[in-house]
Amino acid sequence: MNYFRVNCYCGCTKKEQFIAGGGEDEDETIIISAKREAYEEANIGMDCKYSVLDTQNSIPTYCFKEARKI
Repeated sequence: MNYFRVNCYCGCTKKEQFIAGGGEDEDETIIISAKREAYEEANIGMDCKYSVLDTQNSIPTYCFKEARKI
C-alpha cells in the first residue's frame, strides 16, 4: 500500500488546500485514490477536475515558524 498526500486547488476560493491522504487500495489507480481521499477528508466531489503532477516538493518546518512573525 502506498501512502500519499493530496494538494488541490479550489476554484471557488482560489486557494490551494492540503488534504491528508491515506493509502491507495490495491485495485485503485492513484487518481481514484486521490479523489476518494479528497471526498472523505474534505467532501470534495468526485466529479471535480484532477491532474496528476509529476513533481513533489517539501517545505522545511522552520519556514512555518518564521511565517508566524510576518
